[in-house]
Amino acid sequence: MFIPTILLAVTALVRTDLGESRVDLEEVSDSHYRFTMKKGDIGADVKWIDVIPDFMTARTGDEGYWIDARGAYGRFERDSGSYENDRAGWMPIFGLKRGDSLWYGQVMKWRCDYRFRVDATNGVYRAYPRFGVAGVREYYPVYQDIVIDYRRLDGAEADYVGYAKAYRKYQFENAGIRMARDRAKTNPVTKYLLDSFVIRISQHCRKQVLSDHTLRMTRANEQPLLVHMPFLITGDLMQQLHDAGVDKATFLSAGWTSGGYDGRYPDMFPVEPAIGGEAGFRALAKRCRALGFQMSAEVDYTEMYGPADRFDLDLACRFANGQYPDGGFWPGGLAYNLCTKKALDLGWCQMDFARLRDVIGDGPLFFDVMSAIEPRRCGHPAHRMTSDDMGGVYSRLFDMAQKTMGGAASECGFDLGIRHLDYVNYLWHEIGILKHDVFKGFQSGVFPVWELVYHGVVFYTSDRYLQNHTYGNEDRSNGAFDFGWGVYDRKEDPYKALKHIEFGSRPILYTHTFDDIPSIVKAFEEYRPVRHLQQEEMTGHCEVAKGVFETSYGDGSRTVCNFNGESVAVAGVQIPPMGYVLFNPDKSKQAYAFDERRGLHRE
Repeated sequence: MFIPTILLAVTALVRTDLGESRVDLEEVSDSHYRFTMKKGDIGADVKWIDVIPDFMTARTGDEGYWIDARGAYGRFERDSGSYENDRAGWMPIFGLKRGDSLWYGQVMKWRCDYRFRVDATNGVYRAYPRFGVAGVREYYPVYQDIVIDYRRLDGAEADYVGYAKAYRKYQFENAGIRMARDRAKTNPVTKYLLDSFVIRISQHCRKQVLSDHTLRMTRANEQPLLVHMPFLITGDLMQQLHDAGVDKATFLSAGWTSGGYDGRYPDMFPVEPAIGGEAGFRALAKRCRALGFQMSAEVDYTEMYGPADRFDLDLACRFANGQYPDGGFWPGGLAYNLCTKKALDLGWCQMDFARLRDVIGDGPLFFDVMSAIEPRRCGHPAHRMTSDDMGGVYSRLFDMAQKTMGGAASECGFDLGIRHLDYVNYLWHEIGILKHDVFKGFQSGVFPVWELVYHGVVFYTSDRYLQNHTYGNEDRSNGAFDFGWGVYDRKEDPYKALKHIEFGSRPILYTHTFDDIPSIVKAFEEYRPVRHLQQEEMTGHCEVAKGVFETSYGDGSRTVCNFNGESVAVAGVQIPPMGYVLFNPDKSKQAYAFDERRGLHRE
């Protein structure tokens, strides 16, 4: 007797601000499903859309966790609560592990226009993307279908490491990314970065941010410049760092531009005369190279200020109704969002890159903002740009910088143009958010997911919370931050130092004063024993004992980091308290302990 098999459809709950319904997912294979919503099916009055397949839900007490693109995760331990990542599209993935399986979604279309959310209500967890339809319609009509691919990982692959490796594999096969050591074979800028860390001159000069945000700045009423570190003095700083034993560093010059830091963008030239002008910048770059260091500079083509010669409101991003998005208030006054495509069309970028290379030579050109945001939307009828369009423009600029300057870098971890980036300053704030318990215990921790995807491809600092880690704690009270920085207590936090090691992170130091030199040297000495690992793939990460984490690399190296206040034995090896052991491919090992004066140092 023939008994037919009944195949039950896999469905997803689709919620909007107007109601909810269930839809069938398309089966691509037994472990791969696809959700598609045609753009014509997105209701005219809908403001947002959530997509929640049943396999992206869990109950309190279930074994597993939800996880976002960066690696922030939460275990199913609470009956209620919520989490939201407004930078969800950095890598367009999110997941949920329950039992022996992990399902992850990859947003294939609308990747720049959603937020990742988790909510728990009466013990039921839901992890999902929320697509901001109303935000898109502020600029232009809905322009594409929503498409999400869901894949299941099972067994040993069903954890955050497998989740990261799946996306890494996808990026190598589809995004054109390559290992930094392979790029370094034909690119001296990348080759230097293999062993280098970044020292950013915070701001050679800038204007104070005014408290009255109603003022509209022009060249006639802009604030006077506050000069912090002219080029000649910067050269002396480089010399002292060299004499203190720092052998390789990439210096990032911020605030060299006309009007100082955030002063007259999108004007880059002339080089600001108050800090030495073009002649001084040339001399600084020459001195930098003579000391064995690498020079680079910061530009910004996402903002536009009233005092700029290039200022033209017709070049600004705008809403469909003709109004302008709020770009914030900075040293140059009210910032308008520049439509970066126009800077490219008008030849500004090409001209500036060529002139800058003539002044300072090769070095990774740093683009402020671009990899820290979902690409700007522009609803101007003469130069409308979707987020995808603008992301393509950013990627073109990174590519141009690599070809003109030898390298490109940007602020954070948004990966649309990642194939053309050599380093990013930091990956956002999730570790700091965890330390400050912003989500009231709903976030359990941060796994090194971004790191597992891009280690060995792009150099990075794992979190803004870890920047300047040897400086100690920063105090921004009493108006100190009006000048661009706070005051540090010089008490290094061992947690931050050790987190750099665990996450394969490269330190970055922002400076404007010779007082920072001992702290910069300390960071360099902490980094030196592990900097060779920047060339390797990060192949694994796990907790081997409570508060003890092992990170493994493609060459066979391992670091085992102990965040406890006492030593812990792992496989017969004592791991120092708030310290680590580096296990080398040749079976040798070195232990590093922490003290406040020396930081992480070899025992």
